[in-house]
Amino acid sequence: MSELRLYLQRDGLHDGLACPWVLLDRDGHIQRSGLSLEDAPRAGVCRAVIEADRVGLVETDLPDLPERKLAPLLANAVEAATLEEAEQLHVVLTGRGPQGKACCATVSAPWLERMLHRLAEREIYPDAAIPEGLLLPTTPGIWSVLANEGCSVLRLDAARSLTLDASDPPVGLSLALAREATPQRIDVYQGTCLRMPNLDAWRSALNIEVDPAGKWDWRAGTWPDSPNLLTGRLAARRAGMDMKSAIRPLLWGGLALALIQVVGLGADGFLLQRENRNLLAEQRKLAQRVLPAQANVVEPAWQIAELLARLRSSQGQAGDAGMLPLLAKLGGIWPAASAPRLQAITYADGSLEVKLAGQPTAWVAQLQSDAAMAGLEVGTAETSAVATLLKVRGLAPGDTHAR
Repeated sequence: MSELRLYLQRDGLHDGLACPWVLLDRDGHIQRSGLSLEDAPRAGVCRAVIEADRVGLVETDLPDLPERKLAPLLANAVEAATLEEAEQLHVVLTGRGPQGKACCATVSAPWLERMLHRLAEREIYPDAAIPEGLLLPTTPGIWSVLANEGCSVLRLDAARSLTLDASDPPVGLSLALAREATPQRIDVYQGTCLRMPNLDAWRSALNIEVDPAGKWDWRAGTWPDSPNLLTGRLAARRAGMDMKSAIRPLLWGGLALALIQVVGLGADGFLLQRENRNLLAEQRKLAQRVLPAQANVVEPAWQIAELLARLRSSQGQAGDAGMLPLLAKLGGIWPAASAPRLQAITYADGSLEVKLAGQPTAWVAQLQSDAAMAGLEVGTAETSAVATLLKVRGLAPGDTHAR
């Protein structure tokens, strides 16, 4: 069966037509391609690849429940890790990480709904959608990096991918190596960049094997079995309705009524009570993992909601001193040449603590020299024979340390 594959970008479909597409045959070979939907053909299957920086991948602690039970909780569970309100998020569970954490793909619901509406105006209805990062080749123990202009994409495993910064090598890649189990090697694919990065410099800075893997783009990726971002209210809705689609809800409705009559109100009440007890037990387990160790769990749903509200409030007051702005500024001035190995990074009280291997005195001096121009102050909090601890904070507009 032929496949029409679309590439949804941040500013795509602004005129209802501009959208890269490709037509693949049943064996995955490219038959035709174009940049405007006006020339796009019809196919047996229609799928959409979403640009990497439009989708966030968030890891969070969630109970090991069926996806249908977790679906209503996902938006609130990841809200604190995103910049949008839960009502503005469309969240899909992509799988579980190595430590058992739930991996969730998040995308702006209004943006995705707008893209699907514009496609529907052209009578194009995608059956499935996936982030570009989860289309990259993946092998256990091997990370894949797609080198693009402006930013790169890292795929860690079957369920997780990250958008990296434009540093060479990316600071985000160093952070991932410090946080994750070290892979056997990193395969680097050439994407939209005109030439490959300096992989020798990557090997030296990251202290890991880095191999070129050739050119790759979204047209060539093998479509995985899961996940699919078009779930719930964003599932494919085609114009019109065939006879099977009209009869199926009636059949299921009749079967549901028959089952209700057989089981009876007594059994239904018993099942409902048991479900409520199980749900309350799961909520208590989740609250015990999220709340402080000595906290008394009385109303788990309310207590977790209050905790999330305090987190949002504190994050909103952080301003330019928040973790994400500090990381962005630090990544912009991070000297790539002879960079030491990054061992750990933490955030507390409006400042970052960065732990480096060894005593890279000259490298730290260069970082401190460039820090003031970026509105940062970099101090050495602790130094030993095996590690150096830096403390990074943002400078206020009237700070006397700023140039």
